Amino acid sequence: MNRPSPFTFLLGNPVSLLAFWLLTAFLAYQWYANGASGLLPIIVGIGALSASNAYRRVEAYRLWKREWDAMDGKPASKPWLTGVLRGTMMKIIVGGGIWCAFAYAALKASNQPGMQIVAGMFWLGTLLLVGGGIYRLVRRGSPTKAKAEAMRDVPVTQCLRTPTQSPDLEHAFAALPDYCVPLLERSHRA
Repeated sequence: MNRPSPFTFLLGNPVSLLAFWLLTAFLAYQWYANGASGLLPIIVGIGALSASNAYRRVEAYRLWKREWDAMDGKPASKPWLTGVLRGTMMKIIVGGGIWCAFAYAALKASNQPGMQIVAGMFWLGTLLLVGGGIYRLVRRGSPTKAKAEAMRDVPVTQCLRTPTQSPDLEHAFAALPDYCVPLLERSHRA
C-alpha cells in the first residue's frame, strides 16, 4: 500500500476532521437560523466529506503498516488514541454531551410556535434510544449470546450428516476424468 500524501495526512487528522464538521454544523445553523448564504455550508460540507475520506485512507494505511511491521515478529499494537476514542466511556461522554445540547435546544424550542413537532421527535428519538439500550442489556444476558461466543472459537461451524447413499467403486471410477483412472487403478491393484 502506498503512503498517503502529506496533504492527505494534514486533511485526515482527527483535529482537522472535527474542525471541518463543527464548522459545517455552525454554518448550517447560521444559514437556518439567520438566513445566511447556503453556499458556504455546502462548500465546507464537501470539505468535511473530503476530510472524512482522507481520515479513512490514513487509518487504512496505519492499520496496514502495523500489520506489515507485525510480520517482522513484533506483535501489532493498537495506538493508544484509537483505543481511547473508541472506548465506551468516551462514547458515553461525547454522546451524553451532544444529547444534553439537543435536549436543551428541544426544551427551549418547544415553547416557540411550530417547533413542538421537532421537540416531540427529539423526545421520541430519546425514548427509542433508551428502549434500544434496555433491549440490548436484556439481550446481553441471553444464552444465545454465550452460545455464539463459544462457537466463535470452533474452527468448524457446520457439520453435514452422513450421506445415506454413496456411490460404489465402479460408479466413482466412471465419474472421474480419463487422466485419473490409470493412476487410481494402479494404486487399487497394489
